[in-house]
Amino acid sequence: MAKSVLTVLAEGFEEIEAITPVDVLRRLDVDVTVASLDGLVVKGARGISVQADTTLAEVAGRTFDLIVLPGSKSVQADLAWLRAHGWEGALRRHLRYGGKVIGICGGFQMLGRTLADPAGVEGLAGETAGFGVLDMDTVLEAEKQLANVDGELCLQGAAAAVRGYEIHMGVSRGAALARPALRLGDGRADGALSDDGQVLGSYVHGLFDEPAALAALLA
Repeated sequence: MAKSVLTVLAEGFEEIEAITPVDVLRRLDVDVTVASLDGLVVKGARGISVQADTTLAEVAGRTFDLIVLPGSKSVQADLAWLRAHGWEGALRRHLRYGGKVIGICGGFQMLGRTLADPAGVEGLAGETAGFGVLDMDTVLEAEKQLANVDGELCLQGAAAAVRGYEIHMGVSRGAALARPALRLGDGRADGALSDDGQVLGSYVHGLFDEPAALAALLA
């Protein structure tokens, strides 16, 4: 049976982290559903508009092997929307029944315990609770981190190469980062992988671009 993947799109999503995986996965006959928070046409961070297959409300009762949370420009607002529409409980049910979750950049930040914005980078200053499935906290900072990177996934039995880039304004800290998702070529660790292997988060865009990495992430 083909794997089933749900990719969640919100206004300001990172195009490369949503469009590229959907294209590659569908070429491999993976059953991919692209769902928007509200309204089918969603504009990305670079101004590219994408028409989703459906809305999250329409897929609330469906099951998937993998849920992908790409980054977005308004992480706290998107997190609040997801929580208000019952997706915190849905995500926990998904994990309880053996599903996997991959969060990239802002999606990674949502998976932690808290997301703080003391300088008001995204709007009003403050702090909000994350989904709490990774033991970490994130603080948004005005200085953007930008770098081309390469490295390897840290999945059990997989040493797949990854190439991509970092572009984010958050700094994450916590016990979850002691088990990173990637080892980068410059010696740094990136992201987090839960002890059961069901939850993976990373700041690296481009995780799905390399065939070996894609296969490992879908396994």
